[in-house]
Amino acid sequence: MAISYLDCVDETPKIQEPIIHNKIIEGLLDKVIRIDFVLLAFPEVEGINKELSDLAPFVLNEDGSLNQDGPSEESKRYLELNKELAKKKINSKHLIINVIEEVLRLAVANNWGLCRNETFIYLYNGAYWHLFDKSEITSFLSNAAERMGVKKMEARHYRFAEELFNQFYFSANLQKVTPLDLQQ
Repeated sequence: MAISYLDCVDETPKIQEPIIHNKIIEGLLDKVIRIDFVLLAFPEVEGINKELSDLAPFVLNEDGSLNQDGPSEESKRYLELNKELAKKKINSKHLIINVIEEVLRLAVANNWGLCRNETFIYLYNGAYWHLFDKSEITSFLSNAAERMGVKKMEARHYRFAEELFNQFYFSANLQKVTPLDLQQ
């Protein structure tokens, strides 16, 4: 489901004084926190982890190894749950979509002024709309992904960054404005 910026903000954000464009980007990155990609991709993992935690005292030795006293129902269930958990692997699609959804959630929650005119994306600094060019957006999204927990080598890879940009543009559903609106 695409998050619409228009769902939450009906007008240009109101900021007291203009903020330097680079400071806005730094401020946006400061809001980004580490997220659990596995839990976002597979919400059922929370229940599996809870059940594993509940079973652990019955099936694990003090050193954390599996109790070998015999196959109990608890140990069978514990092994089944671990196999199920091992199947919950995230791929780059999970990472890309969840990074963009989190950035868009933060944009709405923090009233970040984002809009588009044709294929250009603009960022509001409190006084005027500043062109947020593709390289800036791509770099911002790559940095945000790394802060969220995407491995450094993946987050910084150009193809991954391009895919982040493409997903952002596809999912953002940003407010369309005219050149006259951009002058405000």
